[in-house]
Amino acid sequence: MRSRVRTTHPVKSRQGHRKLTGLAPLLSTLVFLFEAQPATAIVIRHDRDEADYRRLAETVPPIVVQVGGGMGTLISADWILTAGHVAEGIQMRGIKTLTTGDIEREVEAVYVHPRFGFPEDHRDIGLIKLASSSEFRLESSAELYAGTAEAGRQVLLVGDGYTGTGKTGPQKGERILRAAHNTVESAADGWVRFHFDAPPAGDDLEGISGPGDSGGPAFLVIDGTYQIIGVSAYNAGGPACTYGTDEYYCRVSDELPWIQSVLSGESGSNRGGSDSNPGESASNRGGSDSNPHESASNSGGSDSNPHESASNSSGHGDLAVPTLRRYGTNESGQQTLVREPVRTVPVTNQEQIELWRVVLSLTEALHSESQSKYLALFDPAYVRARKASGDPLENMHEFMQGVIEAKGKVETYHSVSEEGIQIPESEFPMRPVVFHLEDGTAGYYGLAINTQGKIDHFSLFVQNGICKEGRPCPVSKRVDVVTK
Repeated sequence: MRSRVRTTHPVKSRQGHRKLTGLAPLLSTLVFLFEAQPATAIVIRHDRDEADYRRLAETVPPIVVQVGGGMGTLISADWILTAGHVAEGIQMRGIKTLTTGDIEREVEAVYVHPRFGFPEDHRDIGLIKLASSSEFRLESSAELYAGTAEAGRQVLLVGDGYTGTGKTGPQKGERILRAAHNTVESAADGWVRFHFDAPPAGDDLEGISGPGDSGGPAFLVIDGTYQIIGVSAYNAGGPACTYGTDEYYCRVSDELPWIQSVLSGESGSNRGGSDSNPGESASNRGGSDSNPHESASNSGGSDSNPHESASNSSGHGDLAVPTLRRYGTNESGQQTLVREPVRTVPVTNQEQIELWRVVLSLTEALHSESQSKYLALFDPAYVRARKASGDPLENMHEFMQGVIEAKGKVETYHSVSEEGIQIPESEFPMRPVVFHLEDGTAGYYGLAINTQGKIDHFSLFVQNGICKEGRPCPVSKRVDVVTK
């Protein structure tokens, strides 16, 4: 069974519908780092000329556009279809204009699927409405695929994020539009799955999407029309975006009723448009669109879509038996769920003091543009491990810089429990701390601190109203940040 855990954004990764009202709800919101990664720009075969992938992209009409740090597809002159975590990244970073062609256009509204971030039935898809422009002319647009015969067919993947090969994985570089072929392994239950085959298997110009390609399209080209069957969401099954991994796109045909309801103005799922303050999430990856493929989760990016979290049986109320929900996929592409116990552990007064020392230093570092000051707070082995995973800690710093620019600095914070949470990734307990930005948006740090006072594991989550169901944290619980 391959893990479907995402590190969105946010963070591709983030449980946007869960709220903290104490330790029990906290456990239902915690996001952990596992195998899955948000998508990057097109990653290619190591034995093919990269220029061939650029030439393939030149055959595609100008309907694939940049959306923040991710991608999207024009399905009409004023509507962009993208990933849910990319759409939330637009809100999170306060982006008010996007460019189509060479025309800068106002973002009128952002719509995120109502089940985005729901671990039991997650849907990573969104829509962006642009203000009409008399200067913009769209010669053709993508069509929405309404069939169910995707499996076994060759598709075209398009994006301009990070590139690399199946041997090296994605590497950051100049944003250049590339396209690649792949063959659909399965299409069911909301997801289209591709496999990155190593030569000599696979397509001649085999590839998958990578960081920065989140929200980009998978096209079936039928009689000269570009029919979109899915939007890029995340990669799982091994080192990010390398041979042998699986790529997951949110399936368009399953979401046509929601898409059509938004286009017709019947949907109530508008997450706030350009000027609102929605319940937001940001993914672990941070940076470009938070990286998500990103949203709001461990990486700190936009990208958020974690498929794994700890929770209690009810999600609210008194703590019963806390469990870790591990979401995965079987060989048929079906979602699976395994619940594992989560153990809470006591912490000493000295550990409490050390926690707040680290929190103060971390907050100061996240406010600073200096990444070296930020990285100095982490265990060097953890820094190296995150870099090797394709999800470096620098992404979270970049993500928070964008969040702070849009939402203001961390103003107050408080602990959630006197206990820690034992997680599989660290021998040290995870300590959750809720913080509040200047505009009232909330989030939390999840910190495991080793005996040298260095951060051994780190998660970051940003979501409005995280402390109470639909309400900001009571002032009486808020503690002023003490700065040196």
